Amino acid sequence: MSGRILPVVTGALLLAVACRPPAPPPPTDTETPTVTAEPPPPKRIDRQLMAIADAVDPGEVQPLLTSMPAWLTSALKGRVAEEEDPESMLERVRDDLVAWSHASEGGDQSLGAFVHLGRALYLGERLVLAGKADDAELLVLLERIYALVDLPFFTSEKGFFQQSLGLFIDAAAREGLLTEQAQVGELLGFLDTALGRARALQHRTAARILRDHPDRPEIPAILRRLSEDAERDQQFERALELSTLALARNREPVARDFATHASRCYTALNLECGDEAAAKALAFPEPDDPKAAEEHKKRQQTLADEARWAHEAIDLAGKEGVDEGLRRGQALLLLARYADAEAAYNDLKARFPRDARPHAGLAKLAIQRDFDLFGAAPIIRAARGLDNRDREFYEISLGIAPGRLMAEVIPAATQGAAGEAKI
Repeated sequence: MSGRILPVVTGALLLAVACRPPAPPPPTDTETPTVTAEPPPPKRIDRQLMAIADAVDPGEVQPLLTSMPAWLTSALKGRVAEEEDPESMLERVRDDLVAWSHASEGGDQSLGAFVHLGRALYLGERLVLAGKADDAELLVLLERIYALVDLPFFTSEKGFFQQSLGLFIDAAAREGLLTEQAQVGELLGFLDTALGRARALQHRTAARILRDHPDRPEIPAILRRLSEDAERDQQFERALELSTLALARNREPVARDFATHASRCYTALNLECGDEAAAKALAFPEPDDPKAAEEHKKRQQTLADEARWAHEAIDLAGKEGVDEGLRRGQALLLLARYADAEAAYNDLKARFPRDARPHAGLAKLAIQRDFDLFGAAPIIRAARGLDNRDREFYEISLGIAPGRLMAEVIPAATQGAAGEAKI
């Protein structure tokens, strides 16, 4: 039987081959075979970071460069050639950011120091507008720059930077030091717009990093900065949540990381959390380097102070005496619980109207929260006829004297001189 099957099978195979359509001819020299590119591997999604990104993302925000005056753009550009390649520009951003960090750490607040920060911002955003918005290195640098610009020193309407800048520009305009009067309005308008968008830009950039680059080593630092922002907004529990996550994401936390988390705990009045983190921070051995050893000792003292303030804020709540109330108000102020401190001092001011010390507390609050030397002056002035004007009261009075000089005396004297000149 097998002998009959074999010819049949062989014939069927030959028939199938004969009926099969001819194979396409091989590609000629003028034809290019189609090559299917391998799809990129899917991005890793971190659900936890994605949720944080969704919570902080304000949506689309225009870069600051879109409202920068052309003459200021030219001043910030420095020696950057229009055709310079993106990698070189990115390196310049890093260099300027490092230069600004060194200057600010050394207390340098000169125009040259601010130019470094401004140029880093200009170059970074120029790369974004050139199509590099997805570059992880660039996003990390820009997030840090926006966070620096968002500090209260710059952004507070009552802050020393904005008020001093306005006074300087006004004086320079009166003296004819600016070539064009229109530049004054353009600069002030740009600063108002730019500083108002810094927080939104920082959070927008942070959200992009958390979503698209969840494995970046800078993630813990970004979470710490978001925690700082929440604390500045008086959202203490949220700040503590973000700080806890930042520490958990840090593969090799050092003493400073545990100390930062302890501060968040104490500010949230979570003593158990603070004591645990402080113990871990202080468990690190004292470094051999003299500068690092000094920092270690300062950290010890800071943690001890913060623990004491948190205890006082809790233990002295509800006490009726003025001295206990002042101690609690001071503790809340030092913990940066500004709304609580303001309420405590206002309560004391209402219950002890002849006591100057609650007024001094409110003046300190204006200085610490808003860098507002000018706003602190009338608070102190209103309390000059009251009782208990202690050493701290007079120290605050002396401390705000330069602010009053700039806000009241110099403008009045200048206007008087201008009036005499017109006569």
